[in-house]
Amino acid sequence: MDEDRQQQAREDDRLMERLARDDQSALAELMERWQRPIFRFVYRQLGESEAAEELTQEAFWRIWRARAAYRPEGKFSAFLFRTAARLCMDHYRRRPRRPIQDSERALEVAPAAIGFSADDAACEHQLAEALERALAGLPEKQRLALQLGRFEGRNYQEIAEILECSVGAVEQLIFRARARLRLALADFLPPTDAPPARTRKHPAPGALSMSGKDRRDGKARS
Repeated sequence: MDEDRQQQAREDDRLMERLARDDQSALAELMERWQRPIFRFVYRQLGESEAAEELTQEAFWRIWRARAAYRPEGKFSAFLFRTAARLCMDHYRRRPRRPIQDSERALEVAPAAIGFSADDAACEHQLAEALERALAGLPEKQRLALQLGRFEGRNYQEIAEILECSVGAVEQLIFRARARLRLALADFLPPTDAPPARTRKHPAPGALSMSGKDRRDGKARS
């Protein structure tokens, strides 16, 4: 964890200590810090702004109720995202996820997500729609793990804490999610005879660029 995030974690813990003493202004400060990131995370999961607003408020209400049990160990953000992730999974069981309807957001995310550069706006729009359909079709934990890594910048250890599983399980979730997305977006990816990407020992959680071998491996696992 870098110094800025460590400092933020310490400040979050101090706010939770105040909250444990029923200082409601501490909750307001926590919401000012984290409401937008949590809303963004939940919205990307659900694809519905109204439901995302409701679950974001519910997440902070649960933080308030858990204030006395919280232990200041520098992991408030994991605690908060874990609470939001649980709410998302409960929501999935009641209603399936809808693709995000914000085309501007999809167009911003889609090309960067798979290392694709479209030649025109129409092609970019098709890619964005295909990506959203593919994300909507992922199993819930695969989607959560992928988006925590790709969009929230969480490392494997942090994702494991949020999803309450092992680091190895996170690696498998992200690998399988990437493989599913490669297959779903095969028409938009570079041809298999393109020069392969340099192999990294520990790939970034959300990286979706692929080599020809990766693509064949993904098909073999499907």
